[in-house]
Amino acid sequence: GCCFGEKLRQACACIKQASISTAFMFLGILPMILWWIIQAGLLIFLIFLIFYLGTTSSKEYRFVVYNDGRLKIGDLCKPEDAIKRNIKECLFTGYYSKKLILAFKVVSGFAIIWTIFLIQAISIFQIAYSHYKYYCTQRIASPLGFLFYFMESLAHAFSFNFGSLIIGSLLITIFLFIKIIFEFISRILGINDNHEKKALSKWAMKILSIIQSIFKRLTSRAYIEIAVTGKSFCNSSKEVIKIFAGYPITSLFIEVLCTLITVIGISGCTIGSGFLTYCYLKELPDIMNPIILSMIYFIYAILPVYSIFKFYTIGIATVHYCVCYDLIINDGTSEKPYLMPKYMADSYKEDKNEFTGNLKV
Repeated sequence: GCCFGEKLRQACACIKQASISTAFMFLGILPMILWWIIQAGLLIFLIFLIFYLGTTSSKEYRFVVYNDGRLKIGDLCKPEDAIKRNIKECLFTGYYSKKLILAFKVVSGFAIIWTIFLIQAISIFQIAYSHYKYYCTQRIASPLGFLFYFMESLAHAFSFNFGSLIIGSLLITIFLFIKIIFEFISRILGINDNHEKKALSKWAMKILSIIQSIFKRLTSRAYIEIAVTGKSFCNSSKEVIKIFAGYPITSLFIEVLCTLITVIGISGCTIGSGFLTYCYLKELPDIMNPIILSMIYFIYAILPVYSIFKFYTIGIATVHYCVCYDLIINDGTSEKPYLMPKYMADSYKEDKNEFTGNLKV
């Protein structure tokens, strides 16, 4: 069961199923375009907020205001502006203490980071739900059907699973802030000035980083389980751990394979397209700096390429978890709601419970 060739065969089975659903999904490219537009809009709004936070002090402040039908950043306002009634951009006047501003910045920063992680959670849920619907139901195997699944996944996310996604993103945000606070306290107490304490601090930060990486991966897989089973975040995390305990070698192989596909795919596509862009631009007589333009293209190409390969690898993981969940819960005998091809069922049955024996939920 631990043979490399067997693991590769199981991974290829997952890749085959994910490739089919991914191909259908990108025929209906409209959902991805809509999601990129939503992300871009939220990113611009977050930049507005960060700019506001970065220009606030104890004696002057600025607010994001809606004036004359446009959303814009207000002018710098001072306490003495309270007597000037003609300044519309000064929504609030008065003196704000440094502690109050610091607390507001911390809370706002926490909310911004939480929002980013929540957006990621919703996107993972939508991708996993779309693959799950194709792989497990195949009711509408067409681009229009995947557009329906995309909208249906968004409705399910906000109607039935939003609380679970909020809890998962909140836990990641709290863990990240614990890491930031630890680094902040280390600097305040002067731990980094002492050679021995600095070494211990670095080791502690490395351990926290490893735990954070594992927790983020567990959380992302829990989002997949939420999309597949509809369970809460805690129960979905337990299911992920049970699946990993039942199929440790296969699950680890799938995770490593997904990471390699993402890294190699992003690197190859962005570097290759950037090089081709440079080769094209340097032949044009009016282009002065083809290298700079190629670098700009390279930077802008990362987001869509990352989204494509993230979509693909989440699909592979979703197929893997569907098969494992079916085998653990139903012993691989049920046909509904999971439509498992026979070659996948036989492959996973040979590998069933590599180290744990019969795993019952």
